[in-house]
Amino acid sequence: VLAGEGEDRRRLEKMAERLRVQARFTGRLERRVFIDTISRAEMLVLPTQSRLEAFGIVLLEAMACETPVLAYDTPGVNEVASKGGCVYSSQEELSELIVRLHQSPARRAELGRKGRRAVEENYSWKRAIDLMESVYREVE
Repeated sequence: VLAGEGEDRRRLEKMAERLRVQARFTGRLERRVFIDTISRAEMLVLPTQSRLEAFGIVLLEAMACETPVLAYDTPGVNEVASKGGCVYSSQEELSELIVRLHQSPARRAELGRKGRRAVEENYSWKRAIDLMESVYREVE
């Protein structure tokens, strides 16, 4: 399942057709459907190689659902992804990671738990407020 309306959609649709890969392109999903979809997914792949993708909120959403994530090794994104999944730097490495995770439910579960814990500890509203208050205290 490939969700979203990114700039690569047409290219990926053509590639899936050419390679005869069974792929479903959903386009943009309603919030509820999106969360349900990533909750049931074996993994979430963020293929963006752009340095403009500085954070990748979708990674946190997947990690909160205990879905392991795979993301291209770019600054910011790699910091988030490494807490609940894997980073890769080539298409070959991505292919290997997908196969390995697909074949290892135990590893997926481990990464999922690790990601959920990271979201709860580092990206909660409470944590954001605590960080903001500490900045204000430094400024005073």
